[in-house]
Amino acid sequence: MKADTVHDPRSRPKSAWSEIVLALVLALGLVISGQGPGLGQSSQDEEEGLANKIVGPDGQEITASECDALGGATAPIERLARIGGAISVRNLELIYYGKPLHALNDNDFELLKVLRPFCEDTPSEVDALIFDELKEKVEEARRTRDKTLEWIKDIQEKLDAMAPSPAAIRAVHNAWTEMENRHQEMLVSDQRFLSEYLSKRRDALYAGEQKEARTLVSPFHPGETIAPDQKE
Repeated sequence: MKADTVHDPRSRPKSAWSEIVLALVLALGLVISGQGPGLGQSSQDEEEGLANKIVGPDGQEITASECDALGGATAPIERLARIGGAISVRNLELIYYGKPLHALNDNDFELLKVLRPFCEDTPSEVDALIFDELKEKVEEARRTRDKTLEWIKDIQEKLDAMAPSPAAIRAVHNAWTEMENRHQEMLVSDQRFLSEYLSKRRDALYAGEQKEARTLVSPFHPGETIAPDQKE
């Protein structure tokens, strides 16, 4: 009768033990690195995607579809930014990012620092300087326009309070002259509004009954130049 044979695990060949250890090491590595080869690669792709993601000032992702907003611009932003002094208020009507410059807000300027390099492949450092300078000039032009709007409001209140008289007519003509002198300090729409107001107010004053009599002198008659007692 043969004796029972007990197989000692330590009696396995060295090559078999090496294969077992290698398999365990590989399995442990997969668990640590990402639960399988597919998931590990996916995680790496996600990290690379986050690194390449372009975000705006509010944390929103910038996509290629937003580049359409830069089309149709009429504002030469580089030239405006390089101007040494203030820009004319009339420039506030130029279009950029689908808006007139006077309608751009702080968030728009911050977004454009990211959007333009993304869409047009321009240097981001240069664009940051351009939009900082442009913002400063736009804000200064806005302040100038605000002062002009206050002046227009004062003119309206003054003329509305005046009764028909030669002084009121002169006030209208003086306001018209000042408007033309200040035309670079207002938008075209502002000047159009004031022109229409002054025209209507002038007509109303001419048509109204004037309490003070006007002296009408023909422009073609210079009047008496020699005293009557000195005439021959």
